Amino acid sequence: MVVAGKGTYMVTGALFAFEEAKDRLAAFEGGRYNDPANFIPLIDAKFGDIAVLERNAGPEQIAPVKPDAIVL
Repeated sequence: MVVAGKGTYMVTGALFAFEEAKDRLAAFEGGRYNDPANFIPLIDAKFGDIAVLERNAGPEQIAPVKPDAIVL
């Protein structure tokens, strides 16, 4: 999965309520005020391995990750 859009911190936080999310999140959009990278590493040590997309990521950034699902 890829998480992109303005509310990435809320969606990413909700996804990590499910154990399976740790293995299925391929990329997320960072660089926003409430960046998920500020708190998710506290609950998942491998979070640093997940790709970080630029703010306002478009199809050009998302497509190379080849996600099965995109959550906006």
